[in-house]
Amino acid sequence: YTHVLQRELVHRPEAAGVLLYNDQKQQFALIEQFRVGALDDPQSPWQLEIIAGVLDGDESPESCIRRESLEESGCEVQNLDHLFSFYPSAGACSELFHLYVAETELPAEGGVFGVDDEGENIQLHLFNYSEIQTLLDSGRLRNAPVIMALQWLAQHSKTIINPKR
Repeated sequence: YTHVLQRELVHRPEAAGVLLYNDQKQQFALIEQFRVGALDDPQSPWQLEIIAGVLDGDESPESCIRRESLEESGCEVQNLDHLFSFYPSAGACSELFHLYVAETELPAEGGVFGVDDEGENIQLHLFNYSEIQTLLDSGRLRNAPVIMALQWLAQHSKTIINPKR
């Protein structure tokens, strides 16, 4: 006799995200937007995140990132470096997330972006590399892609600031 297990699975399309940074300015960009899944978050349902989106049909992760970067930050992205592809919540969700970083020109200041008919109200924030650890320690970052990307940037910026001899 074998027990039949019943499991619940949320099917979601693949998604991709990118951390935009600029070594010369020692800055990176994050976006802030309302997330219903974080409605009960003790700090805020307005989450700090990297730029990201769902792949449309058979769109590549790179194409998705270039489109979302323009929509959510006004930034054009050329060279993308792939860090990881992972399941954010494999216990319940089929989504595969592709995480990238891209060194690019950042705007002089943040602003409000997004696609109106998609209900997006996205605030772009610029941060200095010196703020990475404070952000990671603050408890304000509550999703895996932004934490993973900033951990990568912390390692990368140490290499840039203190190159090996």
